[in-house]
Amino acid sequence: MKRGRKTVKILRQAVSSCDRVVLATDPDREGEAIAWHVVQACTKELRGKTVQRVCFHAIIPAAVRTALAQPVTLDMALVDAQQARRVVDRLVGYQVSPMLWHGIAGPPGLSAGRVQSVALRLIIERDWEIEHFVSRKNTGRWTQTCSRRKTQPSARACSKLRGRNQVYPTKPPSKR
Repeated sequence: MKRGRKTVKILRQAVSSCDRVVLATDPDREGEAIAWHVVQACTKELRGKTVQRVCFHAIIPAAVRTALAQPVTLDMALVDAQQARRVVDRLVGYQVSPMLWHGIAGPPGLSAGRVQSVALRLIIERDWEIEHFVSRKNTGRWTQTCSRRKTQPSARACSKLRGRNQVYPTKPPSKR
C-alpha cells in the first residue's frame, strides 16, 4: 500500500496548486468510481475548487478538446453500480474460488468472478439434470404446453397445436 499512499500524496499536492480539476478516467463504471475515489481522497484539497468530469473514447486532440468543452458531473449511479458489482464479485468469488483451488488444482489466489460463477452454476445444474433424469414410458396420450396462456390449456386445444410446440408426456385426463 506504500505505492497507493505515495500516489495519493502526489495527487493531493497537484490538486493544491490548481483552481480547477478535470477528471478523465475511463468512460465506464470503473472509471467513474476511480474519479469518485480521487475526489474522496482529496476532499480537503478540493474545497472551493471546480471539479469536472470529461469522457472521451480516443486520445486524439480533437476528442480531448471536444470533451473538455463539454464537462459533466460525476454520475453517482455509475459509481453505485461499480460498488454493487464489486460486492457481488466478492460474495460470489469467495464462495466459488475455493472450488477452483481444489477442483482444478489451480494456484491459491486464483479467483472466480461473476461470469465464471454463473457459467459454473449452469454446468452444475445441467450435470444434475442429466444425473437425475427419469425416462417415462409413453402413456399413449400426449399433450402440449401452450406458452401463450397463463393457465394450462385443455388437451383438445393442445392437440390442435400438435407439431408446433415441444411435446411433453403427461398423465391421462381424469374422468369426471
